[in-house]
Amino acid sequence: MAALPDGISRSRKATPINLFEAISVGSALALRSGSNIDHDRVRALLSDEELKRFTGAGSNAKKMVIGRIEYTRDKLL
Repeated sequence: MAALPDGISRSRKATPINLFEAISVGSALALRSGSNIDHDRVRALLSDEELKRFTGAGSNAKKMVIGRIEYTRDKLL
């Protein structure tokens, strides 16, 4: 993705699966709705405090999965 040339990561070399899911699926939903993705907004999501809460401990619950995807989509619309 042009917006993230170094990949989807916060500070580690490894990509957290929950963060990857949020960025990739949320971006896909925003694109599907006809939105143009602002690269700066995508990069800002990597340090977004609310998204960190959706991707941290206990984030595999259905509510958290839906929350992180919808949150990312909404930030990119």
